[in-house]
Amino acid sequence: MSATFRKLHSAAGFIAGILIGLSIATPVFAATSPSLEEWNGPLGLVALVLLGIGMLINAAALGDAWRYRNVQVQHVRLPEDEPATR
Repeated sequence: MSATFRKLHSAAGFIAGILIGLSIATPVFAATSPSLEEWNGPLGLVALVLLGIGMLINAAALGDAWRYRNVQVQHVRLPEDEPATR
């Protein structure tokens, strides 16, 4: 795995958050601008596409977390755990 791919893979959650945020902000700006009235339909479609892509990236980023979730940890006994023998 190259270093560039690792950086992109670690930034997947951030990229997904940006796309999901843009999908919320796009219709808000389209609805408040009087000069964009004819673009309301296409901008709504763009917002849905951005939301879909963001959710897919988020699911892919969380998929790796589920894969490593079931790692078994062995308990190591420390000297403090054992009863004192005198």
